[in-house]
Amino acid sequence: MGRRLLLLVPALVVIIGVSGCGSGSSASSSAPATWRVVSLGDSIPVGGDDCGHCKTYTDLFGAWIQKTTGHRVVVENLSQHDNLTAARMAQELPQDSGRTQAVASADVVLLDIGFNDTPWNSIDDACDGDHGFFDGNPKASWTALLGPCLQSELHRYHANLDKILAEIDSLRAGKPTAVLLTTQYSDFGGPPGHSCCPAIATKVAAQVKVGFNKVACEVARAHHARCVDLLHPFNGPDGTTWPGNLIGPDGTHPSAAGHRRIAELLEASGVAPSASATPSPDAVWLAHADVRSS
Repeated sequence: MGRRLLLLVPALVVIIGVSGCGSGSSASSSAPATWRVVSLGDSIPVGGDDCGHCKTYTDLFGAWIQKTTGHRVVVENLSQHDNLTAARMAQELPQDSGRTQAVASADVVLLDIGFNDTPWNSIDDACDGDHGFFDGNPKASWTALLGPCLQSELHRYHANLDKILAEIDSLRAGKPTAVLLTTQYSDFGGPPGHSCCPAIATKVAAQVKVGFNKVACEVARAHHARCVDLLHPFNGPDGTTWPGNLIGPDGTHPSAAGHRRIAELLEASGVAPSASATPSPDAVWLAHADVRSS
């Protein structure tokens, strides 16, 4: 999608019990339940041509859960390579029976949305309307993105992301669910001689990404989801460093190495086999942070 594209908080450990065959079953006859990992979002999680048809972070994370827990894991990557925004997702998700059914049956939901909501990608933002900054729009400058129009866009993003996570809440209907929201990294800057934009653009973009990511984590926290930071692992302490080999040839989407890095960050986010729970013939346990449960 070119440059038009694209979530948690202190750990609260909760134990999910998965029923076995009943009190009379034995360890040898109680098979772990199948868990479902569903990935929703824009083109960042898609993979395909963007990373040389690599194993995506959704695939890698699902495989890690299966290896670590002994559960069979089924992965569904339902991310969209069509310039999906949070506004469109908030509107379309409740109406998409395939995605709603997938979320309703998911034990783990991975969510990535926001890249296309930033002013330089959005076609209806308060900063430059339907003109992108890459079009040389004379109405605004890069520094204007840090003014009042950014606050308008952050407010809109907050409202739409809240709708998306509320819909996931509703679809899961109180069933224990791990929801992990990956934040945005920056695709500004670039190797020497290949930078897309003036130096001021890289600095402003980092500050805009910080704003969007702060909103994302606030909304995620409110819905007991886990926010996974990508900006600093990809772009360094101030968010302005080029991600290097974590970005694919198109200069925006993650490479195979980028997908592996995101999978590692998901693995480190708090989802892990429980060290405190003792598995029994009737239950297999998973401990992780901020699990939605009734």
